[in-house]
Amino acid sequence: MRALLLLIIALDRTVATYFPIKFFKYRKLVPSLAIVAFVLLYGVFDVFVLFGICGEVVDVPVGCVMILCGVRPCYVNYWLNYEKTVYTLVIALCSLLSFKLFVWNKCQHLEISKDLKRANRLALIDTFIIIFFDLLPPVLVSYVPNVFYYLGVINTFFKSLGYVVERCLIAGNLNRKYKNNKKSSVGPLTKTIVMN
Repeated sequence: MRALLLLIIALDRTVATYFPIKFFKYRKLVPSLAIVAFVLLYGVFDVFVLFGICGEVVDVPVGCVMILCGVRPCYVNYWLNYEKTVYTLVIALCSLLSFKLFVWNKCQHLEISKDLKRANRLALIDTFIIIFFDLLPPVLVSYVPNVFYYLGVINTFFKSLGYVVERCLIAGNLNRKYKNNKKSSVGPLTKTIVMN
């Protein structure tokens, strides 16, 4: 569900950046609750694929410590294809967003505000985190199916590591904004007090 939610957020941000007037006009026609309901319904569809289409039976072998030994190849293939497709679309949308925010504005020699630079930084962080920590593990598993037996639960490890790295980078980016705002708001006040 996280991957689908990331795709919807990336699509939302990219469309808002490229078509701001149409986005503002038509986005309110799709309530946020409908998006949440769609994401939750995907969870139901995922369970349907697992048990209905792939015919999975809950029968975990003794000593199984990862999902690959507990489910059939049908669901594993579905999951890998879904992850690769959704994360590739997210990367494409985030790349388009970064292009619009950074390259397009630089080529037109527009003055880029600090908030726009920060938004671009956050979009780039998001893109690189998704590439390295969300897309590469499923790609690795699809080319080397037995990688779990040698390295353990690589997908969970990389996603958790991606969350930590993303949190640190975003916190650093937001802390820089807070420190800059604090300095600029303290500066004039200090001058006023000293002058009086």
